[in-house]
Amino acid sequence: MKKITLVLGSGGTRGFAHLGVLKTLEENGIVPDRIIGSSIGAFVGGFFCKFGSYKKAEEFSFDFDWKELCSLLRLDIRRGLIGGEKLRRELDNLFGKTNFEDLEIPLETVATDYFTAQPVYFNKGSLSEGVHASIAFPMIIEPLRKDGNIFWDGGLSDPLPVERAKKDSGVVLAVNLDKYPQSLRGRRKMSARRSVGMAIRSLQHHLANYHRVGADILLEPELENEDGFLDISSFLKKEKGRCIIEKGSEITQKNIELIKEKIEK
Repeated sequence: MKKITLVLGSGGTRGFAHLGVLKTLEENGIVPDRIIGSSIGAFVGGFFCKFGSYKKAEEFSFDFDWKELCSLLRLDIRRGLIGGEKLRRELDNLFGKTNFEDLEIPLETVATDYFTAQPVYFNKGSLSEGVHASIAFPMIIEPLRKDGNIFWDGGLSDPLPVERAKKDSGVVLAVNLDKYPQSLRGRRKMSARRSVGMAIRSLQHHLANYHRVGADILLEPELENEDGFLDISSFLKKEKGRCIIEKGSEITQKNIELIKEKIEK
């Protein structure tokens, strides 16, 4: 049986869909040999790789009081509404100060070098730092500063790190959450928040479309109305999170025979 590298792409709160993908893979006896996560994919991947099971990651998602995020907020758009030190303390609490080397399943997280705009891949040292760097969306989360470098959200440079995954032999299964929604025609009401959200999503759509080339299997859940980081309600409403998880599960189940065929060849 071939080894499988799972690529979990960026997508803000749409990242709940990654849990559905992991759930259905596990139910079918498929556990990735390696995960590469960008932005929210790094966050979800961190929990899965630490515990070796989607169930723990899912339990965290629904047991954690996402309203606690409000306690991390500050009025500082220049550096980020969520401070870096506070975020890292919270991540340390969640991950237990785990290092990449301690994980049940190998993980890499993707960040973006502020000075060069090039992707940077974290796979050693503090898991909290690697996740922090990967999810540091501009103006929302303060970037990671380390050894004279500044690291931003991985979705800005490599939202779907398929090329990185192809460096190892085996099957590359990629989950793209940045596909532009197809149900916008006919909508006349456009709020300022939605306009900004969809403009960002348009850019993410084209960047992810470029990076997805080369995946052996590509999963693209139908997530029409989620606006990524700007859709905070997805964090605060558990029923909405469950709906997004189900979308990830559905697309995986639809392709499960193809996945099995690829890894068994």
